[in-house]
Amino acid sequence: MIRVLLLVIIWMIHYVCPSFQKDTTFVFNGFYQEDHRLHLDGSARILSKNHILQLTNATTSQIGRAFFKKPVDFKPSEPVSFSTHFVCALLPVGKISGHGIAFFVSQSTDFIGDDPTQFFGLFYANKSDSPRVLAVELDIAPDEEDSEGNEVGIDVNSAKDVASAEASYYSDKDGRKIDIKLKSGDPIQVWVDYERTTLNVTLAPLGNHKPSRPLLSSTSINLTEIVQGRSMFFGFSGSTGSIMSYQYILGWSFSKSMASLQKIDVSKLPKVPKPYNKKKYSSPLLDALLGLIALLFLGLFVKVYMYRRDLYAEVREEWEKEYGPLRFSYKSLYKATKGFSKTEFIGKGEFSSEEVEKVLKVGLLCANLDPDARPSMEQVVLYLNGNLDLPEFWPTSPGIGVLTPAFSTAQLMLPSLSRTPSSSNNSPFMTHSIDYGSGR
Repeated sequence: MIRVLLLVIIWMIHYVCPSFQKDTTFVFNGFYQEDHRLHLDGSARILSKNHILQLTNATTSQIGRAFFKKPVDFKPSEPVSFSTHFVCALLPVGKISGHGIAFFVSQSTDFIGDDPTQFFGLFYANKSDSPRVLAVELDIAPDEEDSEGNEVGIDVNSAKDVASAEASYYSDKDGRKIDIKLKSGDPIQVWVDYERTTLNVTLAPLGNHKPSRPLLSSTSINLTEIVQGRSMFFGFSGSTGSIMSYQYILGWSFSKSMASLQKIDVSKLPKVPKPYNKKKYSSPLLDALLGLIALLFLGLFVKVYMYRRDLYAEVREEWEKEYGPLRFSYKSLYKATKGFSKTEFIGKGEFSSEEVEKVLKVGLLCANLDPDARPSMEQVVLYLNGNLDLPEFWPTSPGIGVLTPAFSTAQLMLPSLSRTPSSSNNSPFMTHSIDYGSGR
């Protein structure tokens, strides 16, 4: 009796409920390299840092495919149907980008010789030789029919659409259709539902519920006839040509029936990477303006330099044209003699160093930039005869080492002599009384 009961249970599992045996249901909330359920082909790869499936990058003429390794088998006694939900993102490269991605159902995983660009790596340029494929394409490449490059289409065994529409979704809240820009770089949800001969394609931004109305609907899709069998492979394919784009799949859920389709956990989905674009596009007008400003600043700098050079240039005497300039600045002499040190001689003659230093200092005082600060002839004679001590000054003294006087004229004027000597005065210039004023 027990053996008969076991046989009945086994018979029910195999024949009455065949879908219980091999019901293919899976969900990817992000992608990981250690998950070996996917087969990657061409340029497709999993970004380990972001846990994102990348089909193509900013490289020309690429094809990237990713599909579930195991085929989905349908028993003769069960209807052929499936429901899938995935989240993707398309990032443009440059002002014109392409070509796009496609969700596909195929009879095999052999796509050798398929073309990139508008053929999505699924079809040949000669459509009669193309593999048996059903594809739902997200096309972002502009062409004559779709100037903006923002189209969703259904393809059967060729890249020619059997049905297409501008990318949009139906807002149940607003009761109207709202456009979606496929190559905005923002995550986009796509639902593809197939049952009997009806294929529905629905779009919505990430965070929205599935709209009640699909974007595309075709009632003449015979999947078993398209793939010529009841064993099928499901996956994604992307391509580039002379125009490029970054193509990402963030999450994917699949089931044989809509009722058993698992929800994608949006909170676990990875963020869309924002690749650094080395080629920055700048406005030619801005470049020209920046260049003009740079030239103006350069011209102003040169003009200021030339003005200061001419302003403070030494005046050459006529006799110097024949014999050459025989002059040295006070600053160079001060440095050469280390502050006119008695041990640092530049040359030696019949005059003592004290006399040479005295003459040089008197000459510098007489050549003060401020005429009112120059000594009178009476003071010069007293300096040279040693009857009046020379004032202390340095290379930074106003009017001597500094080209532009830093003090007022009254502060730079030397004291004038009075006719009445006085021994009580402590001036460093004279041993008798001094009257300050504007006279010499």
